[in-house]
Amino acid sequence: AMRIMRIIRLLKLLRLSRSSRLIRRYRADISLSFGLINVAYFMIVSLIVAHWIACAWGIVGNASSSIENSWMTPFRDGDFAWSINAPKNQYLISLYMSIMVLTTVGFGDVVPKTLAEYTLLTLAILVGAFIWAFIIGSVCGTIANLDLIKIVHRQRYDQINDLLIDMKIPSTLAHRVRAYLYQSEEVDRHIEYSSLMSYLSPTLQQEIAENLLKKNVCKVHYFFSRTLKFKMAVFKILETRLYCPKEDIATPHLIVIMNNGIVQLLHQNWQLAIRGDALNLDFMIKSKKYRKVPHMRCLSYTEVNILSSEALEKILVQFPKERILLLWIKIFYAIRNCRIFYGMPGLCRLASHSLSIDAEQKTTKEIKPTPIDDLQLGLKAMQSGNIVACSERLRDNELYVEIALEHSAYAFQFASLRVRSSLKIILIAIQKAGNSHWREVVLPHVPEDVRDLINYLLALKK
Repeated sequence: AMRIMRIIRLLKLLRLSRSSRLIRRYRADISLSFGLINVAYFMIVSLIVAHWIACAWGIVGNASSSIENSWMTPFRDGDFAWSINAPKNQYLISLYMSIMVLTTVGFGDVVPKTLAEYTLLTLAILVGAFIWAFIIGSVCGTIANLDLIKIVHRQRYDQINDLLIDMKIPSTLAHRVRAYLYQSEEVDRHIEYSSLMSYLSPTLQQEIAENLLKKNVCKVHYFFSRTLKFKMAVFKILETRLYCPKEDIATPHLIVIMNNGIVQLLHQNWQLAIRGDALNLDFMIKSKKYRKVPHMRCLSYTEVNILSSEALEKILVQFPKERILLLWIKIFYAIRNCRIFYGMPGLCRLASHSLSIDAEQKTTKEIKPTPIDDLQLGLKAMQSGNIVACSERLRDNELYVEIALEHSAYAFQFASLRVRSSLKIILIAIQKAGNSHWREVVLPHVPEDVRDLINYLLALKK
């Protein structure tokens, strides 16, 4: 009865199932990856299963009708310095036996003697084999996927390496390509980390950005005191690039923020730029007359963040205050560069040029006609071929565009992108232009995907 009670007490081990709740509770405080946690989990499961088999093996051995006819008999009769009658020695040998069964090793020094022991060992082998196979498969899969970015990078490396071999690229060039790929792994990791930010809530993104912005966006002095929301928007459109040694960085309208490496500034008396430097700060100035032409050459593998003036302009539409402040920054750099290049006469020319542009823009705004949006007036304009005078809404109407095409095939280029993607409208425009002119009048204004399909069909026809 006491032995049965002890067996029943083993059911208390089921309380271990509650441990998963504790793990979920403290998971946020653990910096280990899920892969390593899974490996530790499977190791614990293996020990628990081995412990249960060992307990059952010891109970069956002690419960035999004759202690001389059990798996303990060889250890009792043999010349050992320890006694098998001690509970701790029984447990140690039982655990040794259970691990051999679980791992399918089987040295044969612990063997069953009674029918009950054979029955228990058969069940242990069946259950242990499935459990061990599951654990081995899970651990192998987990270890193989511990670093997905490295796996993807190595697969890309092998593909490019196969390309170099199949195309018989010269060995010197192939060596440079492989060296570049070795260095690009960290860049791939940074790019992947930037894309993962979108999976977080806006508040968490801003809090993380406060730490990350110090390494790139805040290195540009006129971004440093801007609002966090604006700096976060700039951070999201930053691109990461890696350059080889002795490679020139072509940045006519790009700002460059150094992450790693050394760059030689050939346009600034051969000065050196290192990690944390921001280069080409006057990138917003489009006129070459008032902007320094950067000439930068990498002295080592150089990782940089870049930002184009076009991408910045798209963001500034949403931030009018920052737009005004950066406009003054743009004027400051234009004046500074003009004074350096041309002296005081250059400043006068810059002022007169700015005033003339401002006056021209105001005049243009005053005389710019209002697009026709009325349906009846738009119909008359389409019938006369004056599709340019119509609004975007009318140019997005296939029926109106079809009426305009009856007057001239040149109306096709002024239709909306959606209408220019319609095969019906394309065929009407081609018929109106004729076989001799449709390639010049219609084809250049067809969307790229449809244009590729047309060229492919023409190639097949030939």
